[in-house]
Amino acid sequence: MPAPTAVPTTPATAPQSGFVPMSQAPELAAKQRALNGAKKPAFIPTAIKNQSKETQLFIFNVGPKAQEGSGASYGRVIIPACPAGAEYSEPYLVPGLPHEYYNKEGNTLDVQFHGDGDIPEPGFDWACQAIGGFTKSDGQWEGKFLHPGGSLERFGVGISRVWPPAKEDVALARKKMLAEYGKLVQAAREAHTVGKLSQLLANDGEFYFIAAHALGLTAKTERWMEFSAAPQETEKPATKLCPSCAEEIMEKAIKCKHCGEFIDFQKK
Repeated sequence: MPAPTAVPTTPATAPQSGFVPMSQAPELAAKQRALNGAKKPAFIPTAIKNQSKETQLFIFNVGPKAQEGSGASYGRVIIPACPAGAEYSEPYLVPGLPHEYYNKEGNTLDVQFHGDGDIPEPGFDWACQAIGGFTKSDGQWEGKFLHPGGSLERFGVGISRVWPPAKEDVALARKKMLAEYGKLVQAAREAHTVGKLSQLLANDGEFYFIAAHALGLTAKTERWMEFSAAPQETEKPATKLCPSCAEEIMEKAIKCKHCGEFIDFQKK
């Protein structure tokens, strides 16, 4: 009896988990979009869409530097910098019911909601995960499997349920940022004391100066601030023109490096 002929099928593709190297994320996302291009997305009832919009959240920034969070398979999360003179940045919008489509057998894209219905506030949970965790005003940490030391809230990133953000949300974000700034300044003081300031400032040294300035500190009271995170321009030495060839030479030169004439001899 002949062996049965294998029938080719299109295997189902599970949603991306996000547990891939960051360097591979853009490539994987592009491949996923290409696969999804010819497929029909699953239907989402209007009531679900409305609920997602009504419960959307806003990630904002009170710090002077743009920050990048991780949306895992949803893509990059870029939180703009807070413009000079403003209280907060433009928001990164997070739907109240985050969802994504993924390949299913056949010509259909199935939909998966964040948390699969097991999380009371999926939008808030997603936002917390995206910025590396979030500390509520009562001190409760929201960030499963995440460490507070890696949260973007240290640099001014906050979450609000309304826009413009509530005053208490902005104040909380600033409080966390200034607390982190205090730690950075203290670390710079200690490194300066033991002669290791240059090593400390080798990576992201600019943040230490940003922190100090935000706290109203100057080099008058902070000796370590006499060192700049950026290379300083050295003072240009005085020069003069050679009376013979008119090329620029050092002020104290007695012989022109261009024409070879002795300057002092010509003066005599």
